[in-house]
Amino acid sequence: AITSFQEPRALIIQDGRVLLVGAYMDETVKPFIIGFNIDGTFDSEFGTFGYFYGSYNLNPTDAKIGPNGGIHLSGVVNDNVAVVKVLPDGSGFDLNFGLIGAAINESLSEDQSAALDLDNDGNIYVFGYGMLANVRRGHVTAFTSQGESMTDFGTNGRKTIFWPNGQNFYVT
Repeated sequence: AITSFQEPRALIIQDGRVLLVGAYMDETVKPFIIGFNIDGTFDSEFGTFGYFYGSYNLNPTDAKIGPNGGIHLSGVVNDNVAVVKVLPDGSGFDLNFGLIGAAINESLSEDQSAALDLDNDGNIYVFGYGMLANVRRGHVTAFTSQGESMTDFGTNGRKTIFWPNGQNFYVT
């Protein structure tokens, strides 16, 4: 369940543009990206008049630019870790990524996403935590650059971390 919006994230792109990533409410929480030029004006070539409004129910927790310029947003969909990929120009989701632009790692736990990172090959690692059977555990969820679960990473694309002595585990 979404109880609050994540703080917006700002990304600086190599050519000096700035992207502001956040969430808006439209019956459910969905991602948005606003493109700015280095002088602070709207980047009218990004999305629709500088704006991208996502259609997926995802409150973004982090954002990174991939090797090909795609914009990756991590979050949670139905208590499962998810990543969506937006085209570099903000014109829409990259429909060749995952299932129509979204990669979701389904698990039994109630998950939270905290951060994401990409390696040099574009593989995606989402760091977070989840609750299962009243035990909080950390996890790293891995997706390929194509948005598929990285099955050779942990179990079904996820490495779960248990903290000693039953301590609660949070990743921020």
